[in-house]
Amino acid sequence: HFSPIGGYHEAEDLVLVMDVARFKHPPHWMPLPVLWQAMQACDQRTGLPRGFATLSRCFDRWAQPTIIQLTFGRGRLADTRAFFVSDVLPLVAGADGAADELWRALRSLPASVASLLYVHESYPPAVRPAIVLPALGSSSDVDSGNRLDESELPRTLLGSAEGALNELRTTPLYKTLRRASDDFRRRTGPLPLSLEAAAALLLVLASVQGSCLGDAAALRRALPLSSALIDASASAIAGPLLRDVGMAARQIAEMADVKAGSYGCCQTAGCGGNVDCGRRGSGCLS
Repeated sequence: HFSPIGGYHEAEDLVLVMDVARFKHPPHWMPLPVLWQAMQACDQRTGLPRGFATLSRCFDRWAQPTIIQLTFGRGRLADTRAFFVSDVLPLVAGADGAADELWRALRSLPASVASLLYVHESYPPAVRPAIVLPALGSSSDVDSGNRLDESELPRTLLGSAEGALNELRTTPLYKTLRRASDDFRRRTGPLPLSLEAAAALLLVLASVQGSCLGDAAALRRALPLSSALIDASASAIAGPLLRDVGMAARQIAEMADVKAGSYGCCQTAGCGGNVDCGRRGSGCLS
């Protein structure tokens, strides 16, 4: 598990370890040299020191903002696969056209699947005022808490995000979902996710190369009346949206491969999905 550092006491050279196993180890102060030494311990599975990670929120002059944000959580990929491989089939049986089929399926998304990704519909204006850019000024500027001014963001980057969102809203898939919303929303209620997120979810799943849905044809089998519409929309996207969809699809495929054991596990008889067996391969569930 990964425990965050909650603070640093400079006078005594102590760090506050917010251990995530609080039932055993409540938050505690530890000498920094002791913590540093502990991180040098070798992980027998990887042969590497346990190390540390630095997480930060950043938007710099060279960043490429994406409108699609994945929100991985426990069981979300498995739930997504179960829904589109089997659960959705009786829900869309008898649908009257692509719009009806899409609305039935998306209205029935489990919370874990509906929240797999999020689309920033006003990105990044809501985030801009809260971002500090140390690289833009001196240390005194950072210490004084100077914030990023909206005018400092490159127009090309803002245009990239806005362009991706506009392109998403011009896809045949999104337009069909918009019409379905106008037709069905009052009778059945809204979708559990925005129309933008619904369109992005289907575009990303249609683009995944890997084991997320089992095979490339799984989404077509799940939504037979809508598959041509989804494929046409996925084939037509370009520019910033193509980059965003491709990036999300690669991340999902990579996470699915991790869940499938392709990182450090194997199919060797008798392995049983043991990630500590020391043999590498792919295909077993760990």
